[in-house]
Amino acid sequence: MVYGAREWFERFRWFITSGGKLVIAGRDATQNEVIVRHYLRPWDIFVHADIPGGAAVVIRLTNSNDSISDGDIQEAAQYAVSYSRAWVMGLSVLDAFYVRGEQVTKKAPSGEYLGKGSFMIYGTRGWVRNVELGLGIGVRIDNFGEASIIRLITAPPSAINSLVNYYVIVRPGSRDRIAVSREIYDLFRGKIPGITKVINLSHIVDAVPGSSIIEGIYEGSPIPWDKLRSLIK
Repeated sequence: MVYGAREWFERFRWFITSGGKLVIAGRDATQNEVIVRHYLRPWDIFVHADIPGGAAVVIRLTNSNDSISDGDIQEAAQYAVSYSRAWVMGLSVLDAFYVRGEQVTKKAPSGEYLGKGSFMIYGTRGWVRNVELGLGIGVRIDNFGEASIIRLITAPPSAINSLVNYYVIVRPGSRDRIAVSREIYDLFRGKIPGITKVINLSHIVDAVPGSSIIEGIYEGSPIPWDKLRSLIK
């Protein structure tokens, strides 16, 4: 039998960085709100594209003493700029900023109002400049006896290989989002029997940020799910 997966973090966009950190990101303003209100802890790292209308991206850490590498922040920044309006605008690079969770609040200054998915940032920001837009979109298959779980996962190109069995790399381009998504879906269907039971075209469309180009399809080398799950904080 083939099943879709449902860990708590899978309600959001998510991936594991090359350094082993869980990153979650909102799919829309409602999820951005949920992430900041309920999942962003004071010691976590909040990352956002330097443009309105982007995903709230959070790197989850164990505690305030947990170390984080520049590579982890770079990958989260790439995820943030890729799932922002920059892709639809046809930009190839964009800056992103990052702060500690304790610097993010929903409390507006006196006399002002913050809409859904909007936040105030206080204190000094760290910056990642000229971050390249690009995503890996892949499918992971985990077999448990006679059952299989199939997951659609997106991640920065540098992180996707260790998360999925098959993936494509997409970057901003001139091809229509639906056409690109259909090609990706057909590529995955040709590689993975039973994928249509849990993943349909609309799931791929949701994963593709806008008009794109496909660099190719690749075979990944996913770490075991138990090991991946042990990294979740």
